[in-house]
Amino acid sequence: GIDNDNFEMWVFDRWGNLIFYTDDMNDGWDGTVQGNPTLCQEDTYVWKIKCKDMLDKKHDLIGHVNLIR
Repeated sequence: GIDNDNFEMWVFDRWGNLIFYTDDMNDGWDGTVQGNPTLCQEDTYVWKIKCKDMLDKKHDLIGHVNLIR
């Protein structure tokens, strides 16, 4: 039950550079740097999600994703 109008997701590299941003819950990260055709290197990336659920409760989530080819 996530409110589609209150969703944001960021992906950062290990140095804190923004790699990807979206406010569309259906738009996932494709492993590129800000949509450029250059693929990111295999590494660990940090994701952050801010959203509200259908009961208007705020959620701030942070985690890691390993990019492997």
